[in-house]
Amino acid sequence: SSIYFYNDSQNPDPVAPPTSGYTLAVSDFVPNVQLEIVPTGCASARVPVIVNIGAQSANDVGVIEIVDPVDGIYKTNAENVTVKVKNFGSAPQTNVPVSYVMDNGTVVNETITTTIPANDSLDYTFTQTANMLTTGVNYYFKAWTGLTTDANHSNDTLDGTVGHLIPTYCIS
Repeated sequence: SSIYFYNDSQNPDPVAPPTSGYTLAVSDFVPNVQLEIVPTGCASARVPVIVNIGAQSANDVGVIEIVDPVDGIYKTNAENVTVKVKNFGSAPQTNVPVSYVMDNGTVVNETITTTIPANDSLDYTFTQTANMLTTGVNYYFKAWTGLTTDANHSNDTLDGTVGHLIPTYCIS
């Protein structure tokens, strides 16, 4: 593997960057750096990993976990939907729009009025519950935040499935 670094003012040739002769110390300040890790070897579906290094955005929130519901038996027509929302930004956030949809149905839109401190998270339970009454079904959930000033939309959304499992009975 090779590691290349690109910079808006330090890279002498952005089309064909140098592969040696450049080092960065921990104390160096290099604005707007992009690191690219390129695996070498036989052909495969691997793709380069690109890491952008820069100042932390003030406004950046996203859903990082669907806390509830979880797979299980005896689901109801009124299951609580709880998501963990992370403030990735450097500024506290209040009045964060948050939404979810189950099985491409009606989108539920609500607002988190509690302040989420910088670099912290909170669990938010929607007032609108989910109908998961049908046994043996995997329900698809998608949840996201909608902060209009969000600087990074790539971490806003999370999705997954939750199963209403069929109980196993034992005849003795």
